[in-house]
Amino acid sequence: SAGAPGRGLSSIDISPEGIITIAGMGHIYISRDTAQSWEDYKITAGNSVRAAGIRGKTGIMIGMSGFLALSCDAGKTWKDYPVLPADFHGFDLLMIDQMRAYAVGSEGTILYTEDAGNNLIPEKRVPPNGLVEIIPVGNRIYCCGQKGTIVYTENNKK
Repeated sequence: SAGAPGRGLSSIDISPEGIITIAGMGHIYISRDTAQSWEDYKITAGNSVRAAGIRGKTGIMIGMSGFLALSCDAGKTWKDYPVLPADFHGFDLLMIDQMRAYAVGSEGTILYTEDAGNNLIPEKRVPPNGLVEIIPVGNRIYCCGQKGTIVYTENNKK
């Protein structure tokens, strides 16, 4: 067991390749060796990351106030990608593979990308309740959020 004392961590992701990504409090932590060692990436000042993931060479992280950063080298380097509106607060991320991912956040927004995060398009909106978590279960993808909100879709995008 390892920890990050004094840190408020918000999400964990484990890729099929075994890369562990943990996000929170202005940092992401990445382990490429089953948590034996950790790389610590500090986020650009003024940004707050809530979720991150890596699939293949693609890395995506999202957060508060429209924060989005992308990586094309499996999370070794990250570049801020300011395309989301400042009033969107991203709370969770589900990477399907290195091209496809979902992000959920404020105002019940679900975003989808099929180009490694370069374009995040609205998939659905269930206002006014924010969605804070997204997970795959069998052939479905479930999102849950404030005031007991639960929505799902079939995971049939190819």
